[in-house]
Amino acid sequence: MKLPSGRFYGTRIKSSEAARFALFEAAYLPNQVHPKHSHERSSFCLVLRGNFTETYGRDSLTCSASTLLFYPAGEVHMEHFHKAGTRCFIIEVQPSWLEQLRQYSILVDQAANFHGGKIPGLAMRAYQEFCALDEFSPLSIEGFMLEMIAEISRYSQQLRNGKPIARIELVRELIHERFSESLTLIAISELVGLHPVYVAQAFRKAYGSTVGEYTRRLRIESACRELSKLDLPIARIAANVGFFDQSHFTRTFRRLVGVTPAEYRKTLSSH
Repeated sequence: MKLPSGRFYGTRIKSSEAARFALFEAAYLPNQVHPKHSHERSSFCLVLRGNFTETYGRDSLTCSASTLLFYPAGEVHMEHFHKAGTRCFIIEVQPSWLEQLRQYSILVDQAANFHGGKIPGLAMRAYQEFCALDEFSPLSIEGFMLEMIAEISRYSQQLRNGKPIARIELVRELIHERFSESLTLIAISELVGLHPVYVAQAFRKAYGSTVGEYTRRLRIESACRELSKLDLPIARIAANVGFFDQSHFTRTFRRLVGVTPAEYRKTLSSH
């Protein structure tokens, strides 16, 4: 089933238009299952609260707070929502806007997903504009969208330039398992049996960031999910994800997401 522009599963809470984007906030009931479907227009979906499983063909992905999904027009997928109620911010994009970007070799033709960090942070800032619309919001939202598209295009190009070798993939898996620990590059290299200089160079080439930057993003992604639990103190969250003090956590979070942890939580709790 192909859903026309403006149509989607779930309950619409709020909607608006800004520049060449249709914006929606939607709520989804616990245990809701959406059948296979696609969308007439390309769209972004930022998970604000709750979690669900997204399925593309044989692949599946667990989505939680701060996950950003990109669906190209016609991309077939389905969702299974978990026990908690879920809210999402959806941005539909006019085809003409994407066509204009092709003139600058900016291509977004494949489905993509991001968990916390810069790109979902830009989507959250667009959501904040959506929550407090004024005459300047359309310009601001389009600016955030351009940044998002540029980052996604850069990420896609990095993937097209070659797949990481097996042992560098082991480095990535190790970081995902132990990102909250104080691992050094030397310790990581010893665990996978590679020289630290090689790990540093090959990891950056494969994933477009240093080991430290990648670890930092994983910590912030985890923090975004924890911040949706409104009763958990921010200082406790900072410690849980590997920061020694709340001030360092706040500075890092603001740099990567664009707002402080308290501001991020306030946005989630007020809608």
